[in-house]
Amino acid sequence: MRELSLMGADTAQAELLAKGIYLALLGVFAARRYNPALAEDAVFRRIVALALDAVGGRRR
Repeated sequence: MRELSLMGADTAQAELLAKGIYLALLGVFAARRYNPALAEDAVFRRIVALALDAVGGRRR
């Protein structure tokens, strides 16, 4: 959460994004056990990229 705040997210936005990233990671770990084909690292990386884009932290 702190990193997102340092990137410019306000506290509420940073908290929501951090929770979303964490829950997505938990989902990947859970899916690996039951449906490994669904648990692609690329999907998780895209979710993180979307969170970073939301605070303008990604440079292309």
